[in-house]
Amino acid sequence: MSADATAQIENTFLSLSQVEREAIITHGAAMRLSSLKQRLFLAQSKVRSFEEKYRTTLKKTEPGRASRSGGIRDARGLYNVASLGGGSC
Repeated sequence: MSADATAQIENTFLSLSQVEREAIITHGAAMRLSSLKQRLFLAQSKVRSFEEKYRTTLKKTEPGRASRSGGIRDARGLYNVASLGGGSC
């Protein structure tokens, strides 16, 4: 967005009453919160799916927990990092 367009939007916003500006900000914050909650839900679903598929926790796959063979250990054995759906690092 150009500097002129930004300045025009700012000036228009500042010309509104305090109540109208607060309503706009409150509405925008509510929309952002809703979007973030949706993203959190999706991320949590993906983590659960990963943990069920590989029968391990995401915490166990954190750096520093990999074995020397390039895999990740859990209670059942060794998982190859390449098979965890990544590709190269």
